[in-house]
Parts: sequence; structure tokens; C-alpha cells
Amino acid sequence: MYGIYRLFSIVSLDGNLKQLKDAVREERKRDKQCQSAKDSIDFKALLTEILDKESYRSDYENVTASLLFENVSYETAIQALKQIIESGLFD
Repeated sequence: MYGIYRLFSIVSLDGNLKQLKDAVREERKRDKQCQSAKDSIDFKALLTEILDKESYRSDYENVTASLLFENVSYETAIQALKQIIESGLFD
């Protein structure tokens, strides 16, 4: 979550990012271990589920937050992911 939060401040949600996302997904499809890149996966739904279930909250608060050089709450970090979901990048 923190990595997405930090990248979000320097990466624009535009056509270039969509092209990069598509290229990375195509490359990762070749790896049988990378299930999230498969065409059958609704990535937007997966990201929404991660937020709804707070799948990474405990890890973020108990591990990641203690490693940071700045105080960024889980609630702040997930705002970037919410904006990415809402952007249409994975529609």
C-alpha cells in the first residue's frame, strides 16, 4: 500500500500508465504463477475486495508503518488505491 501511495504522487493516471499496465500484464500472463495477470481475473474487483476486506491493514500497521521514515496511516495510504480503482485504469 505504501509503495502505491508513494508512486501515486509522481505517476499520472493517463494513457501512458494504461499502456504500461497492459504491457506488464501481457508479460506477466506468461508466468503460470502470476494468477492476477490472467484474462479471467477482474483486477478492479480484486483491488476493491482488498480494500473492502482490509486485507493488508494488519501487515501495514504492524510491519510496514514501523519501517517508514514518515508517518503515513493506512487510511492515507489506501486513498491512492481508491483513486486508481475509480480512475478506470482497470475497466
